[in-house]
Amino acid sequence: MKEERDLLQDVIGTAQPKEESKTKKYIRIALTLIFMAFFVLVFVMAFLRRYGS
Repeated sequence: MKEERDLLQDVIGTAQPKEESKTKKYIRIALTLIFMAFFVLVFVMAFLRRYGS
């Protein structure tokens, strides 16, 4: 596999990105989901404040 990466690096002129560890991948996904949930919550609260009772 190292030979393939070296070959790809020679062909395209840049190194291939290293693979991300599973822990970092899951942390990144969790933080993204938390941010998206917070973003949706802000919009729901704004909507309820404007049109709610």
